[in-house]
Amino acid sequence: MNIRRALMLVVPLFCGLALTLAGCKPEVSKPARAGTGGAGGGTAAPTGGGARPAAGALEVKAYNATIKGRVAFNGEGEPTIDAKATNLPPTECPAEVMAAGWYTKSSSDKKGVQYAVVYIRPVGGRLPKVPDDIAKPAVDTVEMHQPKCQFEPRVVVMGPGQKLKFHNDSDPKISHDANLSGPMSYSKTLPPGESTVYDPEADNTQPYKVSCNQHSAFMSGFLWRFDHPFAAVTDGEGNFEIKKVPVLASGKLSIMVWHEMLPGDSQNRMQIMEVELQDGEVKDLGTVGIPKPTKTS
Repeated sequence: MNIRRALMLVVPLFCGLALTLAGCKPEVSKPARAGTGGAGGGTAAPTGGGARPAAGALEVKAYNATIKGRVAFNGEGEPTIDAKATNLPPTECPAEVMAAGWYTKSSSDKKGVQYAVVYIRPVGGRLPKVPDDIAKPAVDTVEMHQPKCQFEPRVVVMGPGQKLKFHNDSDPKISHDANLSGPMSYSKTLPPGESTVYDPEADNTQPYKVSCNQHSAFMSGFLWRFDHPFAAVTDGEGNFEIKKVPVLASGKLSIMVWHEMLPGDSQNRMQIMEVELQDGEVKDLGTVGIPKPTKTS
């Protein structure tokens, strides 16, 4: 009985020693590595059909919906623009330039709001990385000019694959700065006739502020770099159109509007509505009134 008990103790020790000498080790499982990517991360399908989302990303059935409409002023009184005096001789700048305000005078009824940014935001989730064929921009470079001591256009948006070009085409010919302040900062002085190109980091929460150090009292603008192409700036009539909008397998999209004069939240934006888009749908929002958070048709 004592011999049997001794063998029961000794044999396991020899087995363990043999496994160690043979280099045997227990297998350890490793956690799966999460995917990363643009509009909220995830792994994108190679075409515009659907996308297999990573954990936490919404499933997209197709990228073939359209959202369009018109942004119009419906505040109290008449829409105005702050005219800033330059206090500079005419050989440098005009006596005054237009700054912050409601740019509506270009519209036929003087109500259409130019330079509003309309964009989408998923409700209760995030979008997967946008497929390359959907994200591919119509133009590779977005331009902002500096004529007559102003930035024109005043507001621009960028998506994946695009870069921003500043061009000093001032008349009279003077130097200007091309400054961006936001997630990253950029600054360069441009003599007359010269240009510079920036590739700013995307930030879906707020735009960059554009400025000129030499004329900071009256030269300003905005650049918004998204990590997706589903955003648009309203034109002179207040119209906008966003194409190839994702159709979700389940869930809603929030349609947002930003304008420098909006009192909404601290980031000058408000929600227009939430929508569940259908395959191939053209969603016409009609006329969206701001600054009051109401929709008219």
